[in-house]
Amino acid sequence: MLLALAVASAFVPAGSAAADPSNPVGPLTDLSIRTCPALFALGVQGTGESSPDAAPTTDTGMLSTVFSPMMAAAAEPGLVDRAYVPYESAFGGIDAKRATPYTESVATGLVRLRTMAAQVASRCADTRFALVGYSQGAHVVSMFAQEIGKGSGVIPAEKVAAVALFADPTRNPGAPLFPGAPGRQTPEPAPGTSGARVAEVAALPLTPADGGGIGPERDRATDFAALTGRVASFCAAGDLACDAPSGAPVLRAVANVAGQATLSGGDPIASLMSISQALAYTSIKTVTEVATEDVQGTSLTNLSIAPKKSISQRIADASDPRAPIDLAGAVQALLRVGMI
Repeated sequence: MLLALAVASAFVPAGSAAADPSNPVGPLTDLSIRTCPALFALGVQGTGESSPDAAPTTDTGMLSTVFSPMMAAAAEPGLVDRAYVPYESAFGGIDAKRATPYTESVATGLVRLRTMAAQVASRCADTRFALVGYSQGAHVVSMFAQEIGKGSGVIPAEKVAAVALFADPTRNPGAPLFPGAPGRQTPEPAPGTSGARVAEVAALPLTPADGGGIGPERDRATDFAALTGRVASFCAAGDLACDAPSGAPVLRAVANVAGQATLSGGDPIASLMSISQALAYTSIKTVTEVATEDVQGTSLTNLSIAPKKSISQRIADASDPRAPIDLAGAVQALLRVGMI
C-alpha cells in the first residue's frame, strides 16, 4: 500500500487533475475506465476468490486487504485506481466451485490480465501500473511480469511501477524478497522517478523461505529482467504454494497432475478418467525420456543406464501438461529397448 502511494505521488505534479471523465474508454472486461490515474493497480485473486463475471471494482478476497487501505489512503482523487481481473480462479473443482483445471484457469487469467492492461495503457498514456497477485493469481502475475521484463509483454517495462507477488507458485527455492536482487531492502525506483519516495518504504525483516513454488519448473524465473528490483515476492515459511521442499519433485508432479485434472464431485467416473489421462500422458513422456536419454547401448552386452536426471525429476518434468507428447518418438524409444 505504502509503495503504491509513494510511486503514485511521484508521478503526479502538484495541482494535476484526473483525466476528463466525460471521455470514458470502452468496455474493459466488464470495467470502464473513466479516469486516468497516476497509478492503476491490477489485482489477480487466488483460487476460489474470483470468477469470469466477478465485478472488477468490488473489494473481496485476500487482495482487498491490500487495495482497500490503498484507496482509502490516497491523498487526492484520481491519484490511484484499481481493478481485479475476473477469471476462473479454479482448481479442477477441488474447491467445490468451478471444474476448470488449474492450468487452464491460469492461462485464461493471463489472457484477461493482458487484455485489461493493454486497454488501460491505450486509454491512459501517462498511467503507470502496479501488478498484484495472490497464490494462483501470483502465478498469473508472475508470468505476465516475466513477459514484460523480457520485452514481449503487452505493455513496456517502463510502464510498470511495481509488482507484488504473495504466495507465488513460480517462486524459486530460497528466492529473496526481490527476486534476482539479493540484499536489496527497498524497491528499485520506477522509471521516470528519483526513487526518493519509495526509498522511504522499509522492507519487512523476513528471512527468505528455503523452499520454492509448487508450480511447473518452466514457469520459474531467477529474475524478471528489466523489472528486476521492482518485483517483490512475499512467501510465508511453510506455505506449500511458494515454500514447497526444494528436493521434492514428486510433490510438484502431484501438483501438476492435479492441476490438469477435472475433479467433479457429481461425476466420479469423469474425475477418475481425467486423472487417469493425466497420469497416462505423464507416464508416456517419462518412459520416452528415460529410454531416449538414459538408456545407453545397442545390445545386452553393452546395455547400461546412465540417468541424467532422477526418475522423480523426470516425472515432475513430464507431468507439466505443456511438455510435448511425441507418440511416434515413444514407440521408437520402446522398440529400441525391446530390440535390445
